[in-house]
Amino acid sequence: MIGEHETGLCGVCQEEEETVEHVILRCKGYDVERKVLQNRLRERGIGEFNLKSVLEGSRAQRRRRRRRRDVAKSVLSSDDLSKLSVGEGTSLADQVALTIGHLGENMSLKRAVTVGIPAEWKIGSYVHGGISTQTEVAMGRYGALVIFQGGKEGEQEMLGRKLGQHIVGESPLSLGNMDDLPCGESETCLLPQTFLADPSRTVAQFLRGQQARVLDFVRFQCGETTEDAE
Repeated sequence: MIGEHETGLCGVCQEEEETVEHVILRCKGYDVERKVLQNRLRERGIGEFNLKSVLEGSRAQRRRRRRRRDVAKSVLSSDDLSKLSVGEGTSLADQVALTIGHLGENMSLKRAVTVGIPAEWKIGSYVHGGISTQTEVAMGRYGALVIFQGGKEGEQEMLGRKLGQHIVGESPLSLGNMDDLPCGESETCLLPQTFLADPSRTVAQFLRGQQARVLDFVRFQCGETTEDAE
């Protein structure tokens, strides 16, 4: 525990009074951990490294975790999917085999995601390269689901579609923070990315104008590997 060493000095370096500021910012015994923390802050667009930025980053992380606990998301692997029943004793694996025979093309199911949200939240979707003759299920080469709150009344369906279109096109790997600064074309967090439908704004800036907030998202790609999906 900080401040409980009998000498009052840092129990690791024995050079200064053991305070939160010393441990986080100066203690030589935590150089490796400090470097990791600095890198994580930079990834979120926070260039300064001081006690205030560390604590604010920690609070933002806790807020994101609380919001995500309200999302019930389960990922089904290929093995999980193959065991699902589609009625009358037929498994999904059997149905896929029948479809392959009907189409004359090989296919496989890599993964699926089930999502449960509070009633006031929304799930937007977008499928790229869709098959116009397929009406029962949305099918295409790329797809995205996006979970969000808010949005202007009557425009939420289009908002979800635009966000899904961005996720398909820009392939973000994580959500990020509403206050993150963009770092160019290499940006992998969703919120600081340049918004596909309006390059003059970031996704976060677009969401503020729509009075909305993204909580989570899922991206799918035909032919994706396990590494692509993670």
